[in-house]
Amino acid sequence: MIKNVFLCVLFALSSISYNACAKADTLTDAELVFEPCRIELGAMTEDGECATLRRLEDPSDPNSKVLDLFAVKFPSSNPNPKPDAFTIIQGGPGMSSIDMYMGKQNSFAQIRRQRDILLIDQRGTGRSHAFMCPMDNPETMDESPEEVTKLALECIDQFDGNAEFYTTARAVEDLDALREATGYPQLTVYGVSYGTRVGLEYLRAYPNNTRALLLDGVVAPTVNLAGSEIAVRSQQAFDRLVARCDADEACKEAHGDLRASFETVRALLIDSPASVKLIHPISGKMVDREVGESDLLGAVRLMPYSTESLALLPLMLTQAKQGQFTMLAAQAIQIEEQFASNYAIGMNNSVLCSEDFPYLTDAEREPRQDTYFAGSMIEMIKAMCDVWPRSGDYSASRTLFDSDVPVLLMSGEYDPITPPSNAEVVDEMLSNSRHVVVPAQGHGVFDRGCMAQITVNFVEQANFEEFDASCVERQIPFPLFIDTTGPQQ
Repeated sequence: MIKNVFLCVLFALSSISYNACAKADTLTDAELVFEPCRIELGAMTEDGECATLRRLEDPSDPNSKVLDLFAVKFPSSNPNPKPDAFTIIQGGPGMSSIDMYMGKQNSFAQIRRQRDILLIDQRGTGRSHAFMCPMDNPETMDESPEEVTKLALECIDQFDGNAEFYTTARAVEDLDALREATGYPQLTVYGVSYGTRVGLEYLRAYPNNTRALLLDGVVAPTVNLAGSEIAVRSQQAFDRLVARCDADEACKEAHGDLRASFETVRALLIDSPASVKLIHPISGKMVDREVGESDLLGAVRLMPYSTESLALLPLMLTQAKQGQFTMLAAQAIQIEEQFASNYAIGMNNSVLCSEDFPYLTDAEREPRQDTYFAGSMIEMIKAMCDVWPRSGDYSASRTLFDSDVPVLLMSGEYDPITPPSNAEVVDEMLSNSRHVVVPAQGHGVFDRGCMAQITVNFVEQANFEEFDASCVERQIPFPLFIDTTGPQQ
């Protein structure tokens, strides 16, 4: 069983749940009726107004299955809010936008003082006919390609719907249908990770309906999410950590050669998976956990997403090299818990197999043996996508385009999946954009340090006349852990 997902967005989030207390009304004559409801995320709750947007699964077929898409509005605290609504598009692909808001609602509080927050769970995610699968993400799973093919076919067979229609193009249409049904003349759109692809395609399709766009961890139109380049970016993120530790006297003394430690631990786990007894990091109960190579790869892959978890990685490798696998086991459990219930892998597969896999270059189809993922990732994706239903021609969405709509691009310097180079491509293509790189940060930076105020200012102004992001240069990285007591004092 795989212990990792390759396009997670918010690694630090724990278990996610919700409770819509009121039954939402259906779409009638292009007008939504919202009713009071309560959304929950773990111990956090937020009262809002919920509705159901009814959409055809296949928009070209009037007899197609009707999807009930869950929408929620969190009204502004201002009795006279701005005419545009602020919306959020979560990444994955396959994660809930509403849950993301709940996990980060304090970060959006200032925006809500002036604007309504209008959210929808993208079709196939969250509360919107979630396309869940009894299979793991294919990139580092232990199963053979033959087993991946079998699991993919089982997933398609058990889904109550047509896998072809859970893609970005349909999500863009759904989002604008929500805007129209709620009467907002424009949307201010924030997208993170894969959500930046949805945001860019919304801008491409509906430029007049887009007031401004904020893209965090940018997926450029020319970037392929299904190829071996993913392995390259993961390797580069690890290489940057090695270089940082080598340049840090305390880290170098405490942990030595991180690359050698990784290889030693990997060899140990390939030879014999380790059995660990530990306190479950979420439930608090004592549990037994076996850790193997895939757990190691998953941790090394995902921990750089967050500067705080990245700080633990050298210590984790050192402990594992010494035969202490408790920290690695805890990381593996957190990864599993994070994605077990809220990651719609079927929707993820529909996006990758329709929009990315068919457009792989020959080079992107080749395994990268010079990375720690080597060839496993591309082999598993191929095994899945060879049998997954595909929809339409997405070649046009892979082309660059221009727009004069103001677009704020944000990147973390250490981002292992959407590096700053992605945003540079988009910055070049747009005539009214700015790109901010936040030093020493990972994936998703809108609320990191002074970026929180920068994003609020941009949402208010929707222009770059007085734009100032110089404060990010003064941000410092979270120090690397030397031992279990933390960083060097």
